Amino acid sequence: MAKASQEHVARRRRSLIEILASGEWTYEEIRAKVPGRPCLRTISDDLTWLRRHFGDQVQRKRRDGYARWHLTGSLPHILTTTLDILTTDEVIALVAARSLLRLPDSAAPQLDRGKPPAGPLAQAIDRLVTRCGLASEIAHLVPDVIMASRHGVASESPELFPQVLEAILRQQALRFTYENNRNERKAVHVQPQRLVVINGSWHCFAWAADKRTPPGRIKQYHLSRITDLSLTSGKPQDLPVHIPRSAIDECLAESFGATGSHVTADRRRIVLAVSPEAWPHLRDRSWGSRQEWAENQADLPPGWRRLAFTTTGLQEARHRILALGRTVRAEQPPELVAWLHAEAQAVLEAHRPPSAIVTAIPRVMSETQP
Repeated sequence: MAKASQEHVARRRRSLIEILASGEWTYEEIRAKVPGRPCLRTISDDLTWLRRHFGDQVQRKRRDGYARWHLTGSLPHILTTTLDILTTDEVIALVAARSLLRLPDSAAPQLDRGKPPAGPLAQAIDRLVTRCGLASEIAHLVPDVIMASRHGVASESPELFPQVLEAILRQQALRFTYENNRNERKAVHVQPQRLVVINGSWHCFAWAADKRTPPGRIKQYHLSRITDLSLTSGKPQDLPVHIPRSAIDECLAESFGATGSHVTADRRRIVLAVSPEAWPHLRDRSWGSRQEWAENQADLPPGWRRLAFTTTGLQEARHRILALGRTVRAEQPPELVAWLHAEAQAVLEAHRPPSAIVTAIPRVMSETQP
C-alpha cells in the first residue's frame, strides 16, 4: 500500500512539473490541471517539496494580486523507486564519469584533485553523489583509486555546453561564429541534433545549409571553436521537416577520430604499408569499416604488413599517418600519397639544420647579384 501511495505522489508531482513548465499559474489554476484535483494544501506541499529539491528552477512571482508559479530550465525527473544502496563498482563508476566529464584544469590537466569539478555534467554528477550522501566516501576514492587525465583536451567555455544542450532538448536553432581548422571564421545558423564526445572533446552535430549539397546537410562543430553563441526562435532556411537519426549515425560510422561525413563521395579506401616499428601502435585498433590486415606480402620488406580500411575522415587520418613518419608508407588513395609527399618535403625544409641555413645564405645572395 505504501508503495502504491509513493507512486501516486510521484505521478502527481511529475504532472505538476509539466504544468509549471508550460506557463505561469496560480494555485487554483494548478489544482484544476492536476489529475484528481487535489486540495490546495496538497498543491502547496508539493510546490514546497519541488522548491526544496530543485531550488531556483521553481519560480514564484506575484502579479495582479496572485502568486503565480512556473518552472525554468530542463524538466527534472522524479523517481518512483527509492535509491537505497549503491555497490562499490557503481560508486567508482560515478567517480570515473565525473572525472571524464570535467573540464581540464589549466594548471594541472592530468590530475583530478578531488575539488569541485568544472563543467556542467561533472557538476551534475557531483550534486548527485552529494545528495546520495557519498561525498566523504568519494573523497577517499579520488585520486587514490581511479582518475582520468584530461591532458591535451580542447575544452569549451563552461556556459557553452548547457546552452547547446538546451537548444537540442527544446528543438531550438543556434547562431554562432565558428572558426574551422583553416583559421577561417564565419557566422552560421544551425539546427543542433546531437552532442558527441570524441577524443575527450565535445562536438555538436547539426543541420546547416550547404550550397555544395543543397539545401543542406548534417555538419560537425567542435565546441571549443564556437563563440558568440545564442539561441534563436527562427529556424535555418530550408530546414527539413524531419532529420533522420541515421544521418548522424552514418557520419560516425565511418569517421576517423573526430571527423566524418555521411556523403558517399567523401568515402575513401586507405591502404598503408606498416613497418614492424609501427605495428604495436596500430594493431588491435579499429581505424575504419571493412578493415583488413594482410601479412607476408611479397612486395613488402620482411616483417611489414598491409592495412586497408574505408573512412570518410581522410582529412584527419592523413595527419595521423604523417605523425607516424617513416614507419608507415601510404599506398592509396593517390591524393593521400600526394599530400604526404608535399608535407614531408615542407617538414624537411622547415627542419634544416641551422648551419645549412647559414651556409646557404651567401650562396643565394651571390646567385642573385649581377
